[in-house]
Amino acid sequence: MRRFDARRQNENETLMEYEQALRMLHRKGWPTATIEQRDAALKRSFEEGLLSNEMTQFLRLHARDSDFTETVTKARKFAEASGNPRIKKTFTIVEDQSQKANQVNAIETGVRLETTFGGFRKNHAERN
Repeated sequence: MRRFDARRQNENETLMEYEQALRMLHRKGWPTATIEQRDAALKRSFEEGLLSNEMTQFLRLHARDSDFTETVTKARKFAEASGNPRIKKTFTIVEDQSQKANQVNAIETGVRLETTFGGFRKNHAERN
């Protein structure tokens, strides 16, 4: 409970990481809270704990009637527009399933890891 109330955005923490940390702390502290209670507490704590005073002021003006999710979305848009480096772009790594099966088979048959890494280097070099 105290950890949630004292939680502030760290200097090297993205908005997404800060949002997730608040959600997790709130869930631990108040597991039976209603949706409305959770939303209000998360929104208040999120706005008060931001590193950027400009973002806090922006959200208090432009996200006054928004719920927590909308407030976070507006904060991300503000950060992108202001060139804030604390925003991480998300990406998805897509694996080639045939290579994954070969790696698993190599490990199961006792092939040394050097061979697997050598194949990885070869495949990586072919792609580039």
